[in-house]
Amino acid sequence: DLRALTALDEINVQNERATAAAAAEPGPADGDGIARTVAILHTDDLFGSDVSRFSRHFAERYGYEVVTDAAYKANTPDLTSEIQRLKASGAGILIAASYLPDATLAIKGMKQQGVSFQGILGMDAGFIDAFRHLHPGAPQHYPWWRQFGGARARNIGWRIDYILISAALLTMLIL
Repeated sequence: DLRALTALDEINVQNERATAAAAAEPGPADGDGIARTVAILHTDDLFGSDVSRFSRHFAERYGYEVVTDAAYKANTPDLTSEIQRLKASGAGILIAASYLPDATLAIKGMKQQGVSFQGILGMDAGFIDAFRHLHPGAPQHYPWWRQFGGARARNIGWRIDYILISAALLTMLIL
């Protein structure tokens, strides 16, 4: 999932800027005040497990340590035990792959239990799909089609090339 890559790239850039500014108090992981520990909260379905897998991969690639990985059933009525696990991990960054009702429940639960993070990356997390921004409402633009069943001829494909950017980069976006 390129969303996990993009989110970690974004936080890596922010961390590099913070390091360069040297304005932070010393932190537990690397002395510059920048969290290098990650907690992952996700649904136990394909979406959530894929986000977890990719998050682990890219966390390691960029020098972050995943200290806990909490999966839960989608549309659960209670996330108390998962939130306690996040809190106990002491992670500085949370990567969350949740559907809206679950995300709302998690945020409320974290607030009630006094759980906070230096950074939270949620899927979509305020990032903008650059292609959809440049081509709003443009249907059926795909870079990949199944190799059988006439999918390409019928233009039944998948978007696998998401380029997500922050709002600050919109002015730099060109065709």
